[in-house]
Amino acid sequence: MPEEPLRLYRLRGGGIRYRAFGDEVVAFNPATWNTHLLDRAGVLVLEALEHEPRTRDDVVALLARAAGDDDAGAEAFTDALLAELAAADLVESYVVAAPG
Repeated sequence: MPEEPLRLYRLRGGGIRYRAFGDEVVAFNPATWNTHLLDRAGVLVLEALEHEPRTRDDVVALLARAAGDDDAGAEAFTDALLAELAAADLVESYVVAAPG
């Protein structure tokens, strides 16, 4: 049975600049010239994606660790956050062939 293709998420563009204001962060994306207001979870995901592409499961685990929660509680939140970041042109996803 063939394996499912692997979907990865990556930062769209690069060089995002951040400025913190209390619990929120303003992020400027020079690739799109847009500015976004993010919470800490959004910043955590963007910073992780700056280093390398990640799978959805990687992002779920990252957010679960940050919240001190289990992966099950972070799945729906992660899906919504990735969708919001994609709609804001901050992240994009792509599919690669499954390893092996």
